[in-house]
Amino acid sequence: MRITKNKYPIIEMIKEKTFQLDCTDNLRKIGASICKLLIQERCNIYTLHNSFLENASLAYNKLIENSHSLENEHGLILYHGMAYFYIADAGIIEIAIIECNKIDAFIHYDIIEDNVVITQNKNIENELSEFNNDDIKRVYNVILQGITSVIMFKQFAKIEKITIPSNNKMTIDNEKILNELDLDVTHLDCKWFREICNDNPFWVKGHFRLQLYSNGKKELIYINPFMKNGYHRQALKDKFCEAR
Repeated sequence: MRITKNKYPIIEMIKEKTFQLDCTDNLRKIGASICKLLIQERCNIYTLHNSFLENASLAYNKLIENSHSLENEHGLILYHGMAYFYIADAGIIEIAIIECNKIDAFIHYDIIEDNVVITQNKNIENELSEFNNDDIKRVYNVILQGITSVIMFKQFAKIEKITIPSNNKMTIDNEKILNELDLDVTHLDCKWFREICNDNPFWVKGHFRLQLYSNGKKELIYINPFMKNGYHRQALKDKFCEAR
């Protein structure tokens, strides 16, 4: 995965504080509010592990049951060349779909009332005029459900947040991620979905452990440093299914 300025020019504009969103009149106020949040306040920038969005979406129906507990936050999700700015707070999620420096659409989702309002950029409406309205709604609903799942999964599930420093690269589970931006990016991952195999030997530091004996007694012991010959860890979701 390469996170580049060409793919996400919005990031460079935010850094230089020259960010202006290209909006038609019906989105002008929304665009101004987003610009203010992106430039004047700290905004977390997220990328997703390959399977994160797919698997988070599987938990969607269960997650929305707890939507009233959503904590207030806003951020920017970078995914497949598009940027999704979101604001979440107690049962309400708002998402701006941004391509380059243009808002394609703004979605207001009242989860508790199950009410969705979609405001399209008028220029986009003209570009999509040849498509069936039902098909367009389906596309927006897929985006809405996916981004909502990511936001809520990030708040309510045990996930890994891996910071990829600006102009740096990392390898995460054999996936190479190159951050060519001038801002740090947080990569979202989750051990719940991943089976990990590590066949390389590595040192384990000496450590104390409470050893449980068959008679129920516990004793504090010290484990000397030792070499471990790799490991295999089953995905947590698979362990859970087997336990059931």
